[in-house]
Amino acid sequence: MKKVLISSLRATMFGAIAGIFIGFWMCIIFNASAGNFTTLLPSGPTWTSHFSSVLVAFIMSAVLWMLMGVVFSLSSYWLFAENPWNLGITATTFIHFIITSICSILIAFATGWYSISWSNAINFMIIFTVIYLIIWGINMLIYRAKVRELNRRLNP
Repeated sequence: MKKVLISSLRATMFGAIAGIFIGFWMCIIFNASAGNFTTLLPSGPTWTSHFSSVLVAFIMSAVLWMLMGVVFSLSSYWLFAENPWNLGITATTFIHFIITSICSILIAFATGWYSISWSNAINFMIIFTVIYLIIWGINMLIYRAKVRELNRRLNP
């Protein structure tokens, strides 16, 4: 139990740090791609206008970025490392996809990345799914190579 708790805390810390790091760099990339080189905004004007200052909007964005990182990290740890339901890789991946996609779309709508509509939800889910599948494919190739190497070492 202690090992699981420590591993969960590590996953939480890693997720929070990774979430802020990725969120901040995405913020910079989106600002630059929009031609905004004089003012750094944490999200769209709709999101920023809900707060008394850009600094407060940034702090709230950082909290959401942290939350997103924690969701991805903890769900990955619990579903793949702990695997409490002893599900196969396909079912576990599908549950992970559902958890992370729902949290992502809620944050996307809350921050004003997308205005709330069915067409935007579908558009977001297509983009999210493509990115998820790319990352999943890369991870599968990495772990397949690791398994082959382990098998090679066990069966010389």
